[in-house]
Amino acid sequence: GIKVDLYDVADVSNPKQLATKTFGNYGSTSDALNNPRLFVWNKARGLLFLPVTLMYSTNNVDDPYAVSDVFQGALTISISPTGIEEKSRI
Repeated sequence: GIKVDLYDVADVSNPKQLATKTFGNYGSTSDALNNPRLFVWNKARGLLFLPVTLMYSTNNVDDPYAVSDVFQGALTISISPTGIEEKSRI
């Protein structure tokens, strides 16, 4: 999946992970992983806009790569000191 982490880096030598969230399953990807210009951070609203392809597995033990659903588009993620939350899909 696509993992988003939030860290407190007030003490750069000792960063602390505040929150983590994974979107999608095996095979999920984002073009922003190869091109950081493809995501948008709106500081005023605390929103991250991320282009994604999210794959969701069937959890079939005989075929662990079988996919039950796919989403391709933009993911809007709210990031605040209290956590990480999906807001919308476009």
